[in-house]
Order: sequence, then structure tokens, then C-alpha cells
Amino acid sequence: MGPLNSARVWRPSLVRAGLLGSVTDLGDGFLGTWTDKTGTERRKRFPTREEAASHLAQHAGEGLRFHDLRHYYATWLVSEGVPVNDVAGLIGHEQISTTLNRYTHASRDRGSRARAVFADFSLNPIMEKATTAEPSISEEPTA
Repeated sequence: MGPLNSARVWRPSLVRAGLLGSVTDLGDGFLGTWTDKTGTERRKRFPTREEAASHLAQHAGEGLRFHDLRHYYATWLVSEGVPVNDVAGLIGHEQISTTLNRYTHASRDRGSRARAVFADFSLNPIMEKATTAEPSISEEPTA
């Protein structure tokens, strides 16, 4: 199997998934809607869904790149607690610094995830122990 052909396979897949414009069935044709490379929204009628998807794949602006999946995958694994050295091995990096510096990204819920670590943590048992403990009396050796 050779490299993935972006124009023939990847970008049409994004169109079909609704990630690079949309194709709407009008009953007597299909309406393609996409944002072009300049950021302008475009619309055009097509006789078939395939022609619409092909046109959108060629003319839509930047979308999700195939390589972006590696970044999402690495970030997801690290966020779920997979050790970074294992993630580096899975995606073929010799250095874990490459995985951390280039492939993992901050998660949207990083604040709530960090707070959740301390949700069940309480200082009360420590404080109770300190205040209820009886003072210890040390005996000095007698001569």
C-alpha cells in the first residue's frame, strides 16, 4: 500500500464526513457548500453527490490533515494516562521529547482534569490527627 493520496482519498473522505463543507440532497440535484481558501463561503449545485464531493475536495480551504491524526492520537493517549515512553514507541519516536514537544497538545478540559486530581483529597484527616494526638512525654535517662 502506497502513501495516502490526499486529493483522491483523504479530502473526499472529509467531505463525506461533513468535515470539509457539506453536500445536501435537493431531490433534483445536490448543493455543495464550502469555505474556500480565502475564507469565503461558496455554494454550487451539482447533478450528483460524487461530483459535489469531488468539487468540494478540490476547492475547499484547509481542512484536517491526515498527519493531524497522529497529533490527536498522541494527545489522547497521554491524556488517558498511557506513559509517554509507550506513546513515543507506538508512533515511532526515539525521543520522548519529540512526542511531548511536537505531538501532544493541551486538552480543552485540562483545568477540570487537574482539579479532579484533588477532588477527593482532604486535609481534614491530617489536621484531625495533629489536633487530637496526645502530647508525648519523653523521659530522660536517669543517671
